Amino acid sequence: MAHLGLRPQSVGLVGGYRFQGRTAAEAAAVVGLGRKMQQAGAAALLLEAVPPEVSEAVVAAVDVPVIGCGAGPACHGHVFVTHDAVGLSPHVPRFVPKLGDLAGPAVRCFGDYVRLVTSGQYPAAEHQYEMPAAERDRFVRAAQSETARRT
Repeated sequence: MAHLGLRPQSVGLVGGYRFQGRTAAEAAAVVGLGRKMQQAGAAALLLEAVPPEVSEAVVAAVDVPVIGCGAGPACHGHVFVTHDAVGLSPHVPRFVPKLGDLAGPAVRCFGDYVRLVTSGQYPAAEHQYEMPAAERDRFVRAAQSETARRT
């Protein structure tokens, strides 16, 4: 799957999280790149952060599925980063729907975990796996013999 438009791994090169295909020339370049990616063997295209006119043109120009990530309704399917939609990311792109806020509950849960570990309440006996008593005794005797042999 070829990735066109905004590529988050390249935000440092394009000056941040900016939508692509802003000018007629940039839009034509995205469409042309989509054609080239299909010709090179791409089985699908991921089109990110482009105006809907650009995604419409890409969909019309290629014969492979086009998945949109902030690319308008013309795409065959749509994706976004789940963490963005549930409040777990500091920067949320404008195309991501706000589905909820899991940050507050997550911070509380992880804080509870830290308290359990630092207080010694975790791990407790109910969190452990037990060997059968005879096997445990056999193992302990073997380990003690090995320790004695080394000293």
